[in-house]
Amino acid sequence: MSTMTALQMPLAVALATSAVWSLYLLTTTTPKKAKKDDAERRKKTPTRDDFEEASSSPRASSTRSSPASDDPRGEEESLTPRRRDRRGHNHRDNPLVRMHSLSTSAMQHVAVLVVDCQPVYWRQEAVQKANPSLPEAVASLLGRARSMLSPPQIVHVRANYTFRFARNFKSLNPEKPLPSDITACSWAESQVGEQVVVKSSFDSFHDTNLENYLRRLGVEELVVCGLLTSCCVLFSAQSAFASGFRVKLYDAACADRSKERHQQTLDNYGSYCFQVVSSLDDCFNNE
Repeated sequence: MSTMTALQMPLAVALATSAVWSLYLLTTTTPKKAKKDDAERRKKTPTRDDFEEASSSPRASSTRSSPASDDPRGEEESLTPRRRDRRGHNHRDNPLVRMHSLSTSAMQHVAVLVVDCQPVYWRQEAVQKANPSLPEAVASLLGRARSMLSPPQIVHVRANYTFRFARNFKSLNPEKPLPSDITACSWAESQVGEQVVVKSSFDSFHDTNLENYLRRLGVEELVVCGLLTSCCVLFSAQSAFASGFRVKLYDAACADRSKERHQQTLDNYGSYCFQVVSSLDDCFNNE
């Protein structure tokens, strides 16, 4: 046992010496390296004195005192920092952001409701024959709305009936078509930012989120148009009225299978649950 201990002693001494030497190197070189790294970091990091020196330089002074007339926002607004995200994007001036807000609206209490302008209804011969100017009228209404309102205030309602509704409807009206999809006519297509609501009955408000959506926008008045006057347009206008909205029906942008049915609906319910308007100016006045 004493022989084994004698043989192991040189190895133990060597290991101890190596450990002491390593500890010495660690305690003597690491602080020096840390101090050196810290000094280099301070050189790269600007201090308050650096900012004050930069702001007092001739170049900085000339930039800050440049005429406000060069900035279209004016002197007071040009001195206000614009809100930017972490990537440096300016949200207020971004048109892709503005189209999803009410910032561009001249009448934030108004919304336009375009009901069922779908090929399945418009392609019926009787509808086109009785209302040849409908596409132009709807397009004109949308054009005026897009010039005065923000995109979220323009709502397109499309029909996509449940199977039970379709079954019952077809049992009563086997010859009348139903929509196979929610595609709109080319003259009534939605644009980016505008809302599309899919309804499962004649009423745009029944079992949809339309009322809640309009309430969140702060809408108080609706301009309604679309197909067909005596059916889905009437049901939607009446439901809007019952929900507490003021309703205007734009005569020229509504259509039915005959002029008589269209006019009879206006005569029966105009000034009863909606106001009939005959011009674009009347659609968007504050009276």
